[in-house]
Amino acid sequence: MSSTLMKWIGMLLAWLLFALATFNFCVRDNCCTACDVAEEVAPPPPAETSITRYPVDSKLGYAAVETTDQFTAWKDAILAGMEDGKMLEVEGIYYASETAPDGYENMGLARAAKTIELLSEYIPKDRMRPVARLIEDDSSVGDGGYFLAANTRWQADGNVEEEEVISISEDEKIILFPNASAKPIEDAAVLKYLDDLAAHLNAHPDDKVMITGHASRTGLPGPNMGFSRDRAERVRNMLVDRGVNASQLSISFKGDTQLRDSGTTEAAHRNNRRAEIKLTRSGN
Repeated sequence: MSSTLMKWIGMLLAWLLFALATFNFCVRDNCCTACDVAEEVAPPPPAETSITRYPVDSKLGYAAVETTDQFTAWKDAILAGMEDGKMLEVEGIYYASETAPDGYENMGLARAAKTIELLSEYIPKDRMRPVARLIEDDSSVGDGGYFLAANTRWQADGNVEEEEVISISEDEKIILFPNASAKPIEDAAVLKYLDDLAAHLNAHPDDKVMITGHASRTGLPGPNMGFSRDRAERVRNMLVDRGVNASQLSISFKGDTQLRDSGTTEAAHRNNRRAEIKLTRSGN
């Protein structure tokens, strides 16, 4: 065999040994270029999103109120402020873009009513009243869609109006009542009016009086109907206690179906919590 052929065979063997050694080295030390590229382009794990929640929260367009693990501490803070002579005002939040659900003047009152239901396990319902607060721009609602459903505040009895007589005509009067009130009438002007009306009816046994009870729309329709009935019955019973023959008195109650004031302010709600008293003289 020639020396040239031996030289080429030696070079081929050397190259094969080098290639084998390089392959073993890469496998042992993970130096595969293709593998490195695959690791570099692999997508990162998805980042966790943070959604802000509240003790009682809701979503745009839904009256439902949800509770979170913050509810207990929130409820305990409310209970810590409960004192005799105070009423809890529950202020439902709503946005201008939301449509009022059936049975409610706006979405805020619906959320307030549902929050009152949640709190009624701890606070008597007659110590809570629903109100609403409108927010024009809903752009502040977070990505998760949740926002605070209601605020609460304790109000002293001094902030709750007493009864009041409003004269429509000589024979037609209106008595305004406090919100969600079932207490006896104590206002001096109202008592004097009832004394004078009873004296007239006793002196004119053929005259008649129609008493119609009404309510505002700050609560649920069912309880509002009850409040309107209580107001009518209260006036009738006070006249009977003053000697008026019950046959001279008729009552009806309309709940929140016949508003005197269609506004949404507290003054408007005040005007709707009423009993209308109409005297019909026998000579008319």
